[in-house]
Amino acid sequence: MALAGSQVKLALLAPAFVVLAACGAPASESERRAPIGSDGAGAAAPRAAAEDYFSAVRRGDGRQACDRLTADLQAGIERLQDTDCDRAVGQEARRQPDALAGYRVARVQVSGRRATATLNADGFEERLTLERVGDRWLISDAPGLGG
Repeated sequence: MALAGSQVKLALLAPAFVVLAACGAPASESERRAPIGSDGAGAAAPRAAAEDYFSAVRRGDGRQACDRLTADLQAGIERLQDTDCDRAVGQEARRQPDALAGYRVARVQVSGRRATATLNADGFEERLTLERVGDRWLISDAPGLGG
């Protein structure tokens, strides 16, 4: 199935730009105000992995950003863009330097070797899936690109 241009852009940086897609449900007022510490047990490491990814994308550092993604998710980005993940993510991030200004990781829930990070920005909510790979938490799935 061919993807339309807007879907390609979302799929390319889905983990970073899901909050811009306006396809998520508006977050409730209580969710937008949820304190950072409202995570479940064991959520600090997956939260840090998601925040490290966003930080790398904001800097335009495709290599560091892709290092926070599973191999399957990197491969999906590479198939869509016909270039390596580092270059694809870095170039798109540099084209949209303010794209992540309003995001925040609102909460993280952990269940075994999987975690869900809920992101809020401008009243919209999206979720990222992370999985524990060895001793690291990596983003494995996001809206627009099934890892």
